[in-house]
Amino acid sequence: MKALIELLDSKPLDNVTIQDICDRAEVHRTTFYKHYGSIFDVVNAMSDEITGKLLEVMEVLDSKEIWFDFLAKFITDYRNPLKNINKTKYKDMLISPLAVVLYEFYYKLFKMEKKEIPDGVKMEWLIRYHVSGTIAMVEHWLGTDCTQEECRKGIEGMYNMIFS
Repeated sequence: MKALIELLDSKPLDNVTIQDICDRAEVHRTTFYKHYGSIFDVVNAMSDEITGKLLEVMEVLDSKEIWFDFLAKFITDYRNPLKNINKTKYKDMLISPLAVVLYEFYYKLFKMEKKEIPDGVKMEWLIRYHVSGTIAMVEHWLGTDCTQEECRKGIEGMYNMIFS
């Protein structure tokens, strides 16, 4: 999986072969097939790992600042591989788990901060709106050269605009 992430820094996923992954990982194709059946399986494992990292942060979350810092670092650290996958048919393998984690995060944060919801508005609507906006901005930032600090300020600013 690390080999795929490294390859995605410089090569489109659609052009990555199993042999490329094996060469980068310095393993034989037989070893690859002991662990994975296809590149799809490697991308799926990578998505699971990313989701796992996000969930780990969720477990220790006690302030929105921790999340803002983590998400900004995550975007800048994994910009090229994520940008690369985001342009392929595998995009939903990353976006769907991210949406679930973001929903859980905003739900937890909303409860933690005891925000009041205006009459006629459901908390679920507010959270889904914010999740969609965050995903759209992550996709935008993947295509830019924004720094970790710029991403963090953007995440915090969006949060404050919607939840203040």
